[in-house]
Amino acid sequence: ADVFEELDPEKASKLFDDMPDTEVAGVLGRMRADDAADAVSDLRQSRRRRVLDLLPAAQRTKVVTLMGFNPDSAGGLMNIDIATCPLESTAAQALSVIAEARTLQPEALLKMHVLGADGQLAGVVSVIVLLQADPGADVTALMDTDPVRVGPDADLTDIALLMSDFNLATVPVVDEGDHVLGVVTYDDVLEALIPEDWRRREPAPRPIRDIGTTGN
Repeated sequence: ADVFEELDPEKASKLFDDMPDTEVAGVLGRMRADDAADAVSDLRQSRRRRVLDLLPAAQRTKVVTLMGFNPDSAGGLMNIDIATCPLESTAAQALSVIAEARTLQPEALLKMHVLGADGQLAGVVSVIVLLQADPGADVTALMDTDPVRVGPDADLTDIALLMSDFNLATVPVVDEGDHVLGVVTYDDVLEALIPEDWRRREPAPRPIRDIGTTGN
């Protein structure tokens, strides 16, 4: 699953073409939901329903939800799995949620989303602020109470400009009631913005570090 998430979509699609539906579903079931949704969309239409039916129920729900949005919109780019905590949490409790979220995309854990009793977005607080705060500090005293957020129909250009203007690594996506639907991360925006022909170029060679020898 990790390999398929990093593959060029065309290469991944060709590999999936040579695999039975059960194996494709097995891989997609272990991928991030947003990457799995992109992969399902790249399958032949005749296979999509069969593969979706073979996915675990929770993953299938996430993938179908994401496929309902324009792929170049906030809804299509967002990651549904995010870290949240209630208003009454302390810094230590918020950090414990992040520490236990081992299956979540690391980029999606850069901000903790603080939710009110009704599930609405009350604020966000960065991991750095949480780490530097007193463990017993209330997140309400640490969070940004009016974070930048977008609706699921926001387009890629608007999201990129917001990230640039406000120096953001993530942007929460909310519905009309301000309930968090997911989060768009900087890496997904960069991937979507890079032209297709740039992606096909050979990777640049890694710089060679000259490591000198030290005497005893």
